[in-house]
Amino acid sequence: ALTKRDMQRIVSACNALGGLLQPAY
Repeated sequence: ALTKRDMQRIVSACNALGGLLQPAY
């Protein structure tokens, strides 16, 4: 089970990865 803190961590990680990948495309 994921807690709200885990969800926020995952979302922030996804946002960070998205920010790094967007300039590549």
